[in-house]
This record gives sequence, structure tokens and C-alpha cells, in this order.
Amino acid sequence: MSARQHAGARGFTLIEVLVALAIVTLGMAALLGTLSSAANTSAYLQDKTLAEWIALNQVSKVRLSSQAPSKGDSDGEIDYAGRKWKWTQKVDDMQIQGVLSVVVKVRPADVAASAAPSSLRSRVYSEGISLARRRRPSSGRNSTIGVVGT
Repeated sequence: MSARQHAGARGFTLIEVLVALAIVTLGMAALLGTLSSAANTSAYLQDKTLAEWIALNQVSKVRLSSQAPSKGDSDGEIDYAGRKWKWTQKVDDMQIQGVLSVVVKVRPADVAASAAPSSLRSRVYSEGISLARRRRPSSGRNSTIGVVGT
């Protein structure tokens, strides 16, 4: 090619190509960070949902029991959805006689308690309401008086 033909040729310089690659790299890094964050959020929400189901199951066991739960703390371990989960249950008196507060916390067994997506369910248990519901199962009434947190 002669100098005259080369001067008329158009193309990208090395600097322009490097700047374009830097911009593409920044965009890809931002996209990768967003995808990683979405995957972590999805895993957290799955654990949170499973923990909530386990907590609701524990509360249902208390409600379906033929006798009032004993006051104090209890804990246990359960296999659910292919993982081991730890739950703790605390039963306390309320200000109303005959009404108990049942609080259940659940976390994956392989995750430290401080880093776990704990599910907290607080239900109020009343022996009178629970027995009345058992006598009339078709009434459709809910014996849960209050719910706190998730």
C-alpha cells in the first residue's frame, strides 16, 4: 500500500480498541455482580421459606395437640427438603390467664445461629379456644389470636 492509500483507510487505533474493551469489561463485571447477588438472594429466600414452613408445622403440632404445651424452652432437629434444620420453641404465659405465647425459631443445622435466616412465628394458644374449635371443626374459625414477625 502506498502512503496515499494508507492515509485514506479508516479503522480503529489501538487506544480506541483498549478503551472499548475496558467499557465492555466494566459492563460485564456489573452484570456478573448482579447475577451473583440474585443467586444469593434466591438461596436466602428458599432457606427463609423452608424455615417458615417448619415453624408453622411446629405451631400446628402445638395447636393440634390434645393438651396445652408445657411452659419453657424446647428444641429439636428435623430433616426437611434434604437438609437438617434446628428449631427452638419457647412457651410463656401471657397477661391473660389460660393464654400462652408460643414462639418458634428455625435455622439450617449447618449454618451458625447468628448468620441463619431464622424464621420467627409467635402464636397465642388458648386452651378454651382450642377445645371449642375441636368440638366444632366445621366452624372454620382460627384459634390463632395473634401473629408476630417472620
